Amino acid sequence: MSDLDSEYPKAESGRPVLPEENKELVKLFNEQKFRPRTAILKVWFQYPTNMFFQPIPAKDTFTNKEGNKETGTKIRFRNGFFSEVLTSVDIQEIVKAGGRIIRIFDGIVYEENFKTPPYGDYILISRDLRNKYKREDGFYKPEIYYTDTDSLYISSSNWDKLNEAGLVFENDYCKGKNDYGDGGIIYGLYLAPKVKYNIILTSDGILKEKKTFKGYSNDKISVEDYIRLASGHDVTNEFKKPWEKSFTNGVVIPKDGDK
Repeated sequence: MSDLDSEYPKAESGRPVLPEENKELVKLFNEQKFRPRTAILKVWFQYPTNMFFQPIPAKDTFTNKEGNKETGTKIRFRNGFFSEVLTSVDIQEIVKAGGRIIRIFDGIVYEENFKTPPYGDYILISRDLRNKYKREDGFYKPEIYYTDTDSLYISSSNWDKLNEAGLVFENDYCKGKNDYGDGGIIYGLYLAPKVKYNIILTSDGILKEKKTFKGYSNDKISVEDYIRLASGHDVTNEFKKPWEKSFTNGVVIPKDGDK
């Protein structure tokens, strides 16, 4: 959501700041009367004296108020001075908080703004296209059954459409591939992203299990565990560790003959 009081500068109205404007622009900023113009300026300013942060002295090379490079200790926070390239919005916030603009070195001032956000029409057009796609391509119908980071479970008829459009390829990026062969899912439990259980009926009439549990070994979890999870119960399993740990030897991985 955009700020109703925001300005959206027209790039073609930009012009460089003139040296003789320094005094006038500094006064406008300190009196908070610079708006509705916008600018990107390199300014020398004083931090608000009532800031919560404590002064932190630091040695650095910086530009002094005469515009010359100087190496010395600078207070970056309360009661400190600083030179920085800022937008007019940032400068106005510094003044609102109790700071003070001392000098403007250079920059660009935009004299004109758009009356409405220049990208507003594009957002409306994008929204209309999205809704049109939903209406025409069935997103209002429950034809997507499960999705996670890189998986999408859809009906076989929609898979045929992807195939006909050339969007299916086994070893290509940004295209689909079918991990379940030419069969179909006849039963599924989708408990969370990357946590799912499916029974597949192949084209040969054979039933197969397809289990996924991110971070968990598939051979250590059974269909009963999925059903318990779906019922709101906890599931725990104990794994045989392929390593041993002791205070004297640290972590030791036993040899195959010792396991």
